[in-house]
Amino acid sequence: MDNGIRILGNTMRYLQDKIDVSSNNLSNIDTPGYKKDIVVGRAFNHILSDEMAHTVTRAYNQGMIRFEPGVYVDEIYTQFSQGGLQETNRPWDVAIQGNGFFVVESDIGPLYRRSMSMKTDMTGILTTDTGNPVMGQNGTIFIGDNDFTIEYNGTIRIDGEVVDQLNVVDFANPDQLQRGGNGGFMNAGAGFIPAQGDVLQGYLESSNVDLSEEMTNLIEINNRFTTSQRLIQMLDEISGIGANRLGKV
Repeated sequence: MDNGIRILGNTMRYLQDKIDVSSNNLSNIDTPGYKKDIVVGRAFNHILSDEMAHTVTRAYNQGMIRFEPGVYVDEIYTQFSQGGLQETNRPWDVAIQGNGFFVVESDIGPLYRRSMSMKTDMTGILTTDTGNPVMGQNGTIFIGDNDFTIEYNGTIRIDGEVVDQLNVVDFANPDQLQRGGNGGFMNAGAGFIPAQGDVLQGYLESSNVDLSEEMTNLIEINNRFTTSQRLIQMLDEISGIGANRLGKV
């Protein structure tokens, strides 16, 4: 009986992680360039098999040393598939079609973004809408009060003259990127490779979260969580009844 409760309890912790991740995906559905996270589960018997064979390569059960029966989080990974491209006709909006990331500076170091709305600060430097300097091949980019155009390769022109070129990079292993907020990522060791995507001015990339798919997924997870709760209550009541009867013998 207790073993059944432990199995359900461990599985509920896994389901709670799935609920948290799915809820975060939904809350960022309108964040330009946001990439959804996916939780991958792993059953205890598979974890135990890997432990016995000394082949575990991930921190199963999120760093816990002791494993008990149930389902655990194997990993939470980010899906970097292309989001839809929305034409805004605003020259301050940019997105990448294909592979690549824009580079912006922040208080925590370089951030890498798939899409962004821009502006200029009080000194005329090009920044994101949240005030982070947008990086070019030569550092920060001075726009001033001028109109500008951005070509597919990121070249910025004012009155036909080249000002700079947006710094667009890509990664050999984007799975090593970590979230940095506002749809941006931090590099935790992923190697750089040349970016192959095109820069589109006047566009924003939508998040790659599918609303109907994510809502269906969240409802299903909630139902499984609620069912597990009820089963635990039922097993606890049965255990209590058994204990009372034994006490009367």
